[in-house]
Amino acid sequence: MTENLEGRIARFADIAEDTEAFKDVQDPENRRVVKYLVARHSSYAPIQTRNDLTVAILESMPGKGPKLHAHDYPEIFFCQEGQFGIVWGDHGEHCVTLNPLDTFAVPPGINRQVMNTGDVPGKCMVLFDTTRTDPNEGITLPEHEIVAELASGKSYERRALAGVPMTPEEVAAFVALYDEVDLAGQDGAHAEKRIIAPGDPDAAISAPHDLTMRVLESMPGDASADTVTASDELLIALSDDLSLVSGDEDVVLSRYDTATLPAGVMRRIVNTGTEPARILVVGKP
Repeated sequence: MTENLEGRIARFADIAEDTEAFKDVQDPENRRVVKYLVARHSSYAPIQTRNDLTVAILESMPGKGPKLHAHDYPEIFFCQEGQFGIVWGDHGEHCVTLNPLDTFAVPPGINRQVMNTGDVPGKCMVLFDTTRTDPNEGITLPEHEIVAELASGKSYERRALAGVPMTPEEVAAFVALYDEVDLAGQDGAHAEKRIIAPGDPDAAISAPHDLTMRVLESMPGDASADTVTASDELLIALSDDLSLVSGDEDVVLSRYDTATLPAGVMRRIVNTGTEPARILVVGKP
């Protein structure tokens, strides 16, 4: 089976900011830009056909980020540019620092906030899988955050809920620092790093999860294997000049462009540039 590829591509350069993505997204102290690549709940997302998956790129300046909050579904943070601190715990007492290509797959119910802790503007990809029509309905805040909002004259329509407690030792099983992730094999001429793969001892994060995530690294001219997608698959270019081939179609992806493919599609990925390249592959276990 081949597929009309161009109709399944989100061109990052063409995506507008969703200015109503979250209630506090425009607040000066929490200001960040949210650009949805895949989302059925946002009219700004160029791809709205992918069942339960939401993928957004969060752009923020140093020191900016949302308030401490929790989700009732897992959420993956994947640092793209700059440095982000994922502050977690009911009072933000812990922090995991993510540099480019590092991942924190936050389990449901943990209070967290993603802050640009670097000294330059940064980008962080956020991915989550939920059956909720509007994922905002699954967000809660610790009570002290709501009290502070009310005291400042603002009003949150969020439920107050204590977060799920986890120790730093428990959280470590959900963190993948890219430079410490071993190569786990080949996909054609592409080297493979398995970031998330439930039950896979070769994956950096093998804890239970609804998604899998791997990075393919290639040199100029390298091609992946001709692969038939086993499940819905999302491809996110982390470099320029990556060619996605399916049948007679050949679509070039630029950095942060995204392609979504259904199960049963034959595809190949080729590095057509002059530099090493990476692509993020997200699928189902």
